[in-house]
Amino acid sequence: THRAGWFRNYWFVFFAVLWSAIHFIATLVPSELSCLFRVNCSNEDVVRAVTDVAQPIQNLYNTTLMPVDFRWLLMGLMVSNLFLNVGWDYFIVYGPVGEKIASSYKKRKNNRPPVVDDLRAQLIP
Repeated sequence: THRAGWFRNYWFVFFAVLWSAIHFIATLVPSELSCLFRVNCSNEDVVRAVTDVAQPIQNLYNTTLMPVDFRWLLMGLMVSNLFLNVGWDYFIVYGPVGEKIASSYKKRKNNRPPVVDDLRAQLIP
């Protein structure tokens, strides 16, 4: 059977791009969207509580606005985390390292002494 790549799953790609865009916008741009996450929000953009009563941000600074340099540093960390996770899956989990671990496990499983198989056959009816 053939299984297509993840990029052919259009719903997954759509929601992954949407999720990433929401996080990037909330990180970089102070707006009502970022106030929804209580990040990068000034005191004028208060978050509505469950009871729909405006509640100001309660910290010493009365804001959660991040400096612009820090926003870009955080964006760089998010993108580098993306590349590290994709690289880990590509090279370690599914790549040559993962194949080597899988093949050594198969060899070890096939080289099991027959006594273990006899014992297992006796224990499992």
